[in-house]
Amino acid sequence: MDRMGEIELEKSIIKVFTYSFIVCFLTLLLIRERVENVQDTNGFYSPVVTPYADYFLNIFRDSIKASIVVLIIFLIYKLVKKKLRNNVV
Repeated sequence: MDRMGEIELEKSIIKVFTYSFIVCFLTLLLIRERVENVQDTNGFYSPVVTPYADYFLNIFRDSIKASIVVLIIFLIYKLVKKKLRNNVV
């Protein structure tokens, strides 16, 4: 791979990771609830509120995990695309 191809791949990787992180973070922020209902031993439900620090930390951690998965899928796609292009020519 030439130097220009490497630079383009690095830019693509950075873009994919950044955009997937932002989308995952905002999506989880909208979907995930801070208050959870938990059933105790008597069968009653009581609300448990997650502190804001833990709430945002969990969203941040899950967003990074999802972004890594998206990045792996992107790299596999690029690898398969490159192999198919080399086989056709």
